[in-house]
Amino acid sequence: MKKLITLALVLGFLVSLTGMALCQAPAAQPQTKIAKPVAAKPAPVKILSTFTGLVTAVDVVGNTITVKKAKTEETFTVEPTATIKLKKDYKLGDVPKDSKVVVKYKVDGDKKIASSILIISLPKVVKAVAAKTPAAK
Repeated sequence: MKKLITLALVLGFLVSLTGMALCQAPAAQPQTKIAKPVAAKPAPVKILSTFTGLVTAVDVVGNTITVKKAKTEETFTVEPTATIKLKKDYKLGDVPKDSKVVVKYKVDGDKKIASSILIISLPKVVKAVAAKTPAAK
């Protein structure tokens, strides 16, 4: 009888182990990931900024304009398609020194590229008029 009880216990134990093994989820097989090609990120959108100040220099050959505001002086490369206006269209070489301007530009690396220049006011030009004195007699 002892053998029969021991056999029943062993069979019960084996059945319980089999039941637990069947209840478990199947083991996850390792998945090999295929590397997807990384799409190149599009260039960031360049936001236009503005800078207002007085023109200190114009370089037609280098296509640059230098503008000073307070203690800050910035040099801008002027795009060939940039608009330069007051009441009419101007060329870069026509912008007089000391004109008050608003430069719209975008930053490309360490360069500031001007896309438009609005002339707010031209410098006051004082014409020297020779004073005529009556001839002494």
